[in-house]
Amino acid sequence: MSELAPSQIESIVAACRTNAAEASAALGRAIDGEYSIEVGQAVPLESLTPGTSWAVSGLAVVLVVGNQAALFVIPGSSGIVPSWCASPDPTGTSKLTTLAQELGMLLLPEDLMPDDFKAAQIKNLWGGIQRGRPAEGAIAVPIALKGEGKSADCLLVWPLKASTQIVGANPAASETSEATAASPHSASPENAANAATTATTATAAPDRSASANPQGTHKAAVAAGTEAGRAETEARRAESSAAPRSIGGKPAQRRRPTRIEDLPAYTRSLLKIRVPVIVTLAEKRQPLKRIIELGPGAIIQFDKSCEETLDLQVGDHRIAVGEAVKVGDKFGLRITSMALPEERFEPLRPAQPGR
Repeated sequence: MSELAPSQIESIVAACRTNAAEASAALGRAIDGEYSIEVGQAVPLESLTPGTSWAVSGLAVVLVVGNQAALFVIPGSSGIVPSWCASPDPTGTSKLTTLAQELGMLLLPEDLMPDDFKAAQIKNLWGGIQRGRPAEGAIAVPIALKGEGKSADCLLVWPLKASTQIVGANPAASETSEATAASPHSASPENAANAATTATTATAAPDRSASANPQGTHKAAVAAGTEAGRAETEARRAESSAAPRSIGGKPAQRRRPTRIEDLPAYTRSLLKIRVPVIVTLAEKRQPLKRIIELGPGAIIQFDKSCEETLDLQVGDHRIAVGEAVKVGDKFGLRITSMALPEERFEPLRPAQPGR
């Protein structure tokens, strides 16, 4: 894969102009409206001044390619950025993520497909650009966004060397600080005991000595330096910091996490696991005799209409349905609805006397 560089002006500008209509449609779906895009001439970033156009709050779309990033910004002063972007609900977050993904495939050429992407509203767009640490010779492409009686002077800037600093703090640094704050030296004995009990309960083969001496077991796990020891350590630290304390003699209620950032560090690490995502076009059962007879030119007819939605599966579980779309020259799936989990009913049996 190629890396973002100032020398790639021609290919990036060409991709922006070729996919301008599709990028406009992607923006329209995310921020609700019909817009058009006009791509200007690329200029050195250092030739621009903050002015009033970009030293304002607005929408920042970060497209990470390797160790660097490109940044697309839409000033909020234009009135194009919806108010919900400042504090999006789960649906809004999904819209912004989808927008970032689509723009990454449309504004950058095929050999620069983003490894990661994020969209969020920030208080100062120019400040976000500077936090991203533009590389020497960084390029800016003015992009005019018009529609719904409004217009915005947007920018596509690359390459930036600190992509994680543009819309917020480095997640890795946050996890490190959380783990440090929850270390056994700063945790209370009460929390340490609660954490050890939780970790022991979740273990398939519990160690009774760990329940009796949680701090000693914790230190031994760290000293061992094994993966299991480190995982157990993170679990205990997270549980120790999250364990409810008693208030006025009554146990405090554990606060239920409402955001991914509120989850313990060891739980957030599970979100990095890669799983296969499968889109099922259609399926049917066939006798083995028919399978053996298949060859080049054979056609298998399915009962499913070409207008029907497609199923999205993760780990053999159907999680959503959507419609096939074309993103650049690639195949994509636009989610139209989420699949609800299957309901299971169990009979309620009356309590037996004497039990």
